[in-house]
Amino acid sequence: MMRSRIAESPQWEYVAAAAVLTDFAAEELRPLSGEKPKIAEVGAMLLEHGQVIKTGPAKGRWRLTEVARRGALSELWRQKRIEEVLDRSPGGDNPVQQAMRQLVSDGKRPSLDGMSLRDLLGLQIALDWCGPFFGGEDSDGYAGRLKSRIRKMRLLDPLQILIADGFAGRDDKLGVLREYVDELPPQSFLERVRRGFRGVLDVFRERPPLVIHGPGGVGKSTLIAKFISDHTGSGQAKPIPFIYLDFDNGSLDPNRPDSLVAEAFRQIRIQYPELASESALWESATHARLSSEDMVEVAKSSHYGRSSDLREELADVLRRIIEANDQNLLLVIDTFEVVQRRGLTAQFNVLELAAELLTAARRLRIVIAGRAPLRVEDFESVTTSPPRWRSLSLAGFDKEAARAYLRSRIASLGSENVLDSEIDRIAKLAMGNPLSLRLAAQVFARQGLAGFDDTLGRARFDAGLEQEHLQGMLHRRIVAGLPEKLQAVADPGLVVRRINKGVIREVLAGPCHLDLSEPSAVEDVFELLKSESALVRQVGPDLLRHREDVRVLMLPLLRTKLGDQASAIDEGAVAYWQSQDGPDARAEELYHRIWLQQTEEEWDSCWERGVASGPAEEILDELAALDRDPAARVWLHRKLEKELPPNLEEDAGDAARDRNSELQVRNLLSNGAVVEALSVLRKHSRQSRLAKSALWGLEIDTLKLLGRDEEAMGVWKEAWEAAAAAGAPQHVHNLLMQKVSLLERASKLDEALAAAEEAGTLAKEISDPVLIFSTQVARLRLLRKSGEADLEGPDAESVAEMLDGERLQDALSSRPSLQLEAAAEIGVLRPQLFFDVAKIASGGKFSEPLATDKGYDVASLRRAASDLQTSVDVRIKQKLG
Repeated sequence: MMRSRIAESPQWEYVAAAAVLTDFAAEELRPLSGEKPKIAEVGAMLLEHGQVIKTGPAKGRWRLTEVARRGALSELWRQKRIEEVLDRSPGGDNPVQQAMRQLVSDGKRPSLDGMSLRDLLGLQIALDWCGPFFGGEDSDGYAGRLKSRIRKMRLLDPLQILIADGFAGRDDKLGVLREYVDELPPQSFLERVRRGFRGVLDVFRERPPLVIHGPGGVGKSTLIAKFISDHTGSGQAKPIPFIYLDFDNGSLDPNRPDSLVAEAFRQIRIQYPELASESALWESATHARLSSEDMVEVAKSSHYGRSSDLREELADVLRRIIEANDQNLLLVIDTFEVVQRRGLTAQFNVLELAAELLTAARRLRIVIAGRAPLRVEDFESVTTSPPRWRSLSLAGFDKEAARAYLRSRIASLGSENVLDSEIDRIAKLAMGNPLSLRLAAQVFARQGLAGFDDTLGRARFDAGLEQEHLQGMLHRRIVAGLPEKLQAVADPGLVVRRINKGVIREVLAGPCHLDLSEPSAVEDVFELLKSESALVRQVGPDLLRHREDVRVLMLPLLRTKLGDQASAIDEGAVAYWQSQDGPDARAEELYHRIWLQQTEEEWDSCWERGVASGPAEEILDELAALDRDPAARVWLHRKLEKELPPNLEEDAGDAARDRNSELQVRNLLSNGAVVEALSVLRKHSRQSRLAKSALWGLEIDTLKLLGRDEEAMGVWKEAWEAAAAAGAPQHVHNLLMQKVSLLERASKLDEALAAAEEAGTLAKEISDPVLIFSTQVARLRLLRKSGEADLEGPDAESVAEMLDGERLQDALSSRPSLQLEAAAEIGVLRPQLFFDVAKIASGGKFSEPLATDKGYDVASLRRAASDLQTSVDVRIKQKLG
C-alpha cells in the first residue's frame, strides 16, 4: 500500500497526533516522536490543516479539517499505530477516543446495550472517522441501530439529567403515579387494594388526566423523570411507551395543538422504528396542515377539518401501539404553567386534545404537570361541559427528599461529613420548601450550623415561621457574608435582571458607590458574583442573571428601601441597554422603562425597535408575580397577543376587553371549538361592542360554521348599522364580503354580485392589493356560477394578472383560503398557484402529476381546476365538519 500524501507532509507527526482528538489547544499537541514540540511547526500545521471552533463548549480551540483527519487516520491504520497515538493523547476519557480504542483493539463493533448517550455519540463519531477502513459494509444494519438508539436516548436525556444527582423520597407520590398508570407492580398492599377497586370503577367511566401541581422548584418534573426512567430503564423487559411534551420547548404552541400532534408523531418515530415511515408522513402532514390555517377568513379555513383527521390518525396509532405491546401508554404534558400563562383558551385547547385522545385510546394515561392547580370554574365561561381531572399536589419536599436535596446541595458547595442531626434540623425548619432549602444550604456550607442558628436567632424555635420570612433572613445573611464590593451588586443590584461587565461598570457603579479604580475591578466583581450560585445563574459566557425566585421574594421590599437609588439604577439601565444591539437588549430597556412608569408611547417606541417575545413574557411573569402595574401588564398582553387573566380584564377598558375576546374566539375557532367560541362572543352584549370591532365578523363566521345563516344575517345587519358612523373603510369592506358570502350561500347570486361590486369599489378606494384581489376572486366565482365567465376568459385573465404584483404575492402566503379560491378560478392560467395550493390541500403529498416533459397537460389541468372549483363551492355552501 502506498504511503499517503498527508504522511509526507512536514507536519505529519502533529497531524497524526491531532487526528484522534475531537478538539485541542495548540500547546497540547505532542509529535509522535515524543520530542518537545516546536511552536513554528505546530503553527504551520494549524494554518494548513486546522480549523478554529467558533461555537459551543470548545469555542476557541482547534480541530483538524475532515480531509486531513481522514487521510491521517487511514495512514495510521496502514501503519497499525492508532493505539499508540491514542495512548499518547490527552483526554483519554473522551468517549470518541475510548470508542476508537475499542474498535481497534477488539476488531469488532461493541454491543449497544447499556451504553450512555455520551458513549453512543462517541461511538458514532468514531465509526464515522474509521468507517472507510474499519469493518467493511454495514450488512447487519449496525449503523441504523446505533442511530435509532441515539435518537431514543436523546429523547430520554432531558429526563435523565433531572435525576442525575439521585432521587430520594416521594414514595407516596410515585405510588399515586404507579397506581394511575398501572404498569409496574404495586409497591404496597394498600396500593394493590386501591388499584383493584379503581379497576372495577374504570369499567364504567373513563380515567381523567392526573394533574400534578406545585410551586416552581418543588420537583414536579423530577418526579415525572424518575417515574418514566423506572418504566423505560434497561432493566425493564417491556419499557412503557410514552410521549413527553414539555412546553419549555418553544416549538410547542398551546393555541395550536397541531404542534403537539407533530411532536407526538416525532417521538413515536423514534421509539418505534417500524412506524418511522408512517410517522414521518404524519408529522409532515401535520406541519402542512398548520400552514393551511387562515386567521383572516375563519369560516373558510380548512385547518380544523384537517386537524381532526390528524388527531384521529394519532389516536389510531396510539391504539395500535397499545394493542401491539399490551400496555398502557403514557402521555406527559409538562411545564403546563406556560399554557396557563397563555390564557383560558390555550388551556382549554390542550385539555380538549387530551380529552379526545383519552376517549379514542382507552388505555392512554395522561399526566399534566404545572405550578397552579386547575379550577373547573375557570372553564365555565367557555363550555357547559368543563374538563375533569384528578389532582396531585406537591407542596414541598417530603422528609427523605429534603434530606437528599440538602446533602447534594451542601456537598456541591464543598462541605462534607455533615451530621444527620444537622441535616434534619435544617430540613425541619425549611419545611421542604425548595428555595428555603437552597438558601439554607448556602448559609450552612459557609458558616456551619452556628451560622444558621445565628441567622435565625429566636425565630429558629418558631414552628409557625413563615417561609417568606425565613427566606428573607437567609438571603440577607448570604449577602452580609459577601465582600463589600459584591454586597452592593448582590443587594441593590437585584434591581437589574441581567448582569454583565458593562452593567457593573455603566449601571451599578454610580448608584451602588462601587470603587472600580483598579484595572481588573470590574472583572473581579463579575467573577466573584458568578460563583454565588444561590444568588445568580450563568446564562451566557459573559452574562449572569439574578435568580428569579430570589428576586420575586426580595424585590418589593428592596425597591421600597432603595427609593431614589432604585430609580437611578433603572435610568442607568435604560441608557446602557439603549446603546446595545439586539432583541434581548430591547427587552431589558423596556423592563426598566416600565419600572420608571414611562408612557405607553415610550414603551411602544422601544417595542418597535425589536423586543424578543421570550424576555418580554418574563417581564410579564414578574409583574404578575409581584401583582404590579396593571396598565403595563395589559399593554404587554396586547403586544404579546396573549389573553388577559380575569383579574385584569375587569379593569382593562372596552378596547382591551374587545381585543381579548377576539383573541379567545380566534384561538377557539382555530381548533374547532365553535360552540365554545359562541359562548365567549355572547359573554358581552352587542350593545357594548365597539362599532369597528372584529367581533362582529367573528360572530357572523361562527354562526355560519354552525349553519345558522339567518341568525348570521341578523348580526350582519346590526354590524352594518353600527359601522355606518365608524369611519373605518376596511371594516366596512370586511362586512360587505361577509354579506357576499351569506348571499352566495343562500344562492342569491345577483344580490351577492351587487355586494361584491360595491366591495370592489371600496377596495380600490382603500388601495389595498389584497382586498382588491380577494374581492375580484369572489366576483369571478359569482360570474362563473352565473354562467357569465369561464376558466380562461378575459375576467379570469384580468384577475390572474394581479398575481404579478410582489406585494400581493407576499401577503397571500398567510391567506391559504384565499389562495385556494384563487387557484380554483385561475388555476388554468397560473398552474404554479394551483400546484402550490394542491400540495397544502393534500397534506404535502401532491407532486405536480399534471406536468410533462412538454409542459402542462392543459386538458387534465382544466379538469383538476374544475374539480377544485366544485369542492370550493361545496365548502362555501356548507359549514366545516
